[in-house]
Amino acid sequence: MKKALLLVAGLFVLKSYAQIDVFFESRSDHALLIGVDQFAQNPEPVTQAVITGLDTGLHQISIVALGPDTLRYEREIRLLEKEKQHYVLQKDFTGEVRLQYRGIIERFPLEAIKIEQQRLLAWERFKNRTLKPKEPQTNRVVKVPAPPEEVIPDALIKKREARKDSLNERALARASEKKEALMYTEAIAAIKQQTFEFEKLQVALRFVNEHNITLVRVKELARLLRFDDSRLQLALQAKKKLAVAEKKELADIFQFEYSRNAYLKSLR
Repeated sequence: MKKALLLVAGLFVLKSYAQIDVFFESRSDHALLIGVDQFAQNPEPVTQAVITGLDTGLHQISIVALGPDTLRYEREIRLLEKEKQHYVLQKDFTGEVRLQYRGIIERFPLEAIKIEQQRLLAWERFKNRTLKPKEPQTNRVVKVPAPPEEVIPDALIKKREARKDSLNERALARASEKKEALMYTEAIAAIKQQTFEFEKLQVALRFVNEHNITLVRVKELARLLRFDDSRLQLALQAKKKLAVAEKKELADIFQFEYSRNAYLKSLR
């Protein structure tokens, strides 16, 4: 009888100390400082993080969201064995940014930062943290005297003109890149403003069809979509503009295996 009681007690201890992972993600203009049980987990703000090695049972979660404004959240969560809980900071239907529980996730995004549960830095040092305002920049004008006139050989003139043409081409290329970056930033903002998944997808598809794209930008667009079906439509459209190696790497955006297989099948 005593051995049976010891066995049951041992199983109870093992179960209560099972290691659980929790995924925190920001889908707003904020980055997250995360506290667990009054200890800071990341000293620098992040947008995606997996806190690993948590015990089953109750935990006190503290969040400071740094962005256009500073938001603070406190909530108690209960972790059960073999669960991978998912919490998202995003706007609700009223436009207010809230920390929302999104259920159980099967696997975490590859780009999410994994942090083993920390018990070193007290949350007290971080809970009142805010973004430092940017210091105003002052432009100093320095007058440079004009150089004296000189006689320049024709060969040197032609060489300088060729160099000037090359610099002009580079300047035009940089201007084009800046324009594309601006359009991409506007597309990201437009997607975040949409309430419904269909509208988010339409904005993302429009950007992919009308602009130069990179693998990194397509992955960032995919992270703003909630469902694998939407990500699959985006990937099928985007792959037409990507290199062969990049097309295969795009398979990482999917949460579920059947979506990933459907996309890879389209590459054959």
